Amino acid sequence: MNQLKNIERMRALPQISILNEEKNEPHWLRKEYDKRENRSIGLGKEAIDRLVREKKDVTYNNISKKSKELDPQSKGIHPNTISRNEELYEYYKKHSKTYAKKKTLEKRRKVQNKQPHLNNFDYIKLDRNKADVRKRYNRLTKKELINRLIECEEYIARQNNLWLVEKFEEVNYE
Repeated sequence: MNQLKNIERMRALPQISILNEEKNEPHWLRKEYDKRENRSIGLGKEAIDRLVREKKDVTYNNISKKSKELDPQSKGIHPNTISRNEELYEYYKKHSKTYAKKKTLEKRRKVQNKQPHLNNFDYIKLDRNKADVRKRYNRLTKKELINRLIECEEYIARQNNLWLVEKFEEVNYE
């Protein structure tokens, strides 16, 4: 009974937390986190700038390797740090050609998905411009080309099957 009263009294006391309520982290660690974050941002931006000057691809791995070369402690930054740190990630997106390529590929795929007639082979004409067709195929990824080839083979097999059925029916009627 006495223990219950003690518990009730403890509940009534205001709870003082040493944790930052937003991020669930101790207040005294905030300075260390800020210091590390600033170090990562500085190293990351410097590595990106160097890669741009050296005309090398700005990728997560290249940034990580270059940051190790630039870091006096030779620690560098981890590739995941780039994607997790908003400021550094924005800087990466601004300077990365591979990121830009990826985005344009994604846009192109969205447009291609909206064109269902590309998968319908009834629309293909014999007198089409082959240079345009080559350009269109050059824009596709290897995976997309493989899928396209499989669809073509299936279409040909279906058409052959229909033709054979038609021929057998002609023979049966004669």
